[in-house]
Amino acid sequence: MVAIGEEGESLDPPTSMLFTSEIYQQHLFDCLVGIEGEEFKPVGLLAEKWETLNPTTWRFYLRKGVKFHNGKTLDAEDVKYSFEQYADPKNRRSVFARGIARVEIRNASTVDLITSSRSRPCSST
Repeated sequence: MVAIGEEGESLDPPTSMLFTSEIYQQHLFDCLVGIEGEEFKPVGLLAEKWETLNPTTWRFYLRKGVKFHNGKTLDAEDVKYSFEQYADPKNRRSVFARGIARVEIRNASTVDLITSSRSRPCSST
């Protein structure tokens, strides 16, 4: 249960910019990677591990057994779809996806995120 004094604008993450909506969304959706602690250590959420292949390519290996509320298993197509929703210029949060050039599916549980410029390396190990 979430007790908040005002309504959220939307439960659709790419379309809402209100902080209240963000609070609701954090209780409903997971990210590939999260951060924890005072050191902001990256931790796997939907991604069990990830690696930097080159300065513009990140490879994410999805956690096995993750299911949506309808029982469908999370796969790389879902990840690609989510990134494409954020990148769509009609969405209010497209500014947050500016640096993403494209998403490529390697297999059902592996996806590459290609940025438009060099990324700072980060490892899951």
